[in-house]
Amino acid sequence: MCRVITVLSKPQLVKEIEFRPLDVEAVKARLEASAIPWSIRHLAECSSTQDLAEEAALGGHGPGLVVSTDFQRTGRGRRGGTWTARPGSSLLVSILLQPPPALLPLTPLLAGIAVVQGIESSCGLRAELEWPNDVMAGGRKLAGILVQRPPGPTAVVGIGVNVRAAPSGLEDGARATCLNSELGRTVAREPLLAGILEAIAGGLQQAALSGPAWVRRAWLARTSMMGRRLAFEDGTTERVGTAQDLLEDGALVVRLDDGSPLRLVAGAVRHVRTDLPQS
Repeated sequence: MCRVITVLSKPQLVKEIEFRPLDVEAVKARLEASAIPWSIRHLAECSSTQDLAEEAALGGHGPGLVVSTDFQRTGRGRRGGTWTARPGSSLLVSILLQPPPALLPLTPLLAGIAVVQGIESSCGLRAELEWPNDVMAGGRKLAGILVQRPPGPTAVVGIGVNVRAAPSGLEDGARATCLNSELGRTVAREPLLAGILEAIAGGLQQAALSGPAWVRRAWLARTSMMGRRLAFEDGTTERVGTAQDLLEDGALVVRLDDGSPLRLVAGAVRHVRTDLPQS
C-alpha cells in the first residue's frame, strides 16, 4: 500500500509525493525477543519526532518508547539546525532511553555505536562514526544523531538515516549519501529500525556490565578519525588540529597545530570538519 503526502517544496509550489509507509507490525515481529519492551508509535507525518518524544518524557513516559514518522515538517538537527527529508525516504525516529546515571552523558556515543551496528546487521554496510554525532559512508553523511536530556533520568535520542535519498543543504555544505546509493539496491526501513533497536538494547546491557571503558572501545573501533586533521569552531574562533583520542567521558582530544592538547566537549564546539588535506 502506498501513501501520498502533499508538501510545499518551494513557495507557491505544491507537490504530491507517493511512498510506502513504514510497516510497524513487521518491525515489532523482529523485536519479540528484545531485552527492552519497545513501544512504537508511528505517525504518517508530524512536526518533529523529537518534540513528541520529549513531550512524552516530560509527561512521565518510561524508556522504550519509539516515535517514528514517514515525514516530519520541522525535524531538528544539532545546535538548532533542521533535518529535512522527502516523505518515506529516511528512517526518522526518536527513542526514550534511561541508561544508568554513569552512562547517561555517553548516550550520544552509545546511540552512534548502535546505529552503525544496526546498519551493518540489517543490510551489510559497514559505516563509520565521526565525532560528535554523525554516521558516515565513503566520507559522506549517512545518518545523524541528536540526543536531548529533559529534566529527569531519561534521554531522548533522535536518529535520522538516509535510506532512499540523500538530503541537500547540510551544515557547512557537507555532502550526504543514502543506503540505496551505497549498496546499489533498495533497502527496507523495517529491518533497519529493528536492527538499530536491538543494537541499542545490547549496547546498554554491555555498557552496564563493562562501564564507560567499553563504550570508548566500541566507538573507537568504528571510526577512522584518530590521526586525521580537523577544523572546528570554538566560540567564534576556527581552530585546526589533529584528532588524538576519545576519553571515557565522551570528550575528543585534539592536538592543535602549535602542539598543545585541547579537550573538546560536543556541546561547546560546532562545525567539526574532517575534510581537510591530511599531512
